Amino acid sequence: MTSDAPAADMCQCAKAKGNYKIEAELGATVICPDCHLEESTFPEPDNVEQPDLISEKDVYIAFTGSSSLLKIAGKRPNDQSIRKAVRKREKGHQGVKDLIRNYGISSVVAAIRVLLDDNVFTCTDSASRRFPNIHGQTV
Repeated sequence: MTSDAPAADMCQCAKAKGNYKIEAELGATVICPDCHLEESTFPEPDNVEQPDLISEKDVYIAFTGSSSLLKIAGKRPNDQSIRKAVRKREKGHQGVKDLIRNYGISSVVAAIRVLLDDNVFTCTDSASRRFPNIHGQTV
């Protein structure tokens, strides 16, 4: 016998408040800051299509000058370290917030990983070759 009642260990706060907007990657499970129970994120019915691929150029622009990212850039950081740098940069940078909202943090981390592997944040020559149209401009 199945029940339509929600599982007791799942957060109902967002539904009770009428706030369905959870800042996390779609399909992820996060912990509710109010009740500390699991809370799932699912795409809204009219927003089911996958967004376009993330632009490495947009990621580069958003993270150029990030002290947190520069600290870890030469150390072959793992995804957790990159994610931490992303979250730190997100607090004060609207471009980063937009990237996370539009593509999810996993896509942002993956794009940063590629750019770090190519030394784009630490070597101006690499950045110039990869993004010739923007490197000479103020970003």
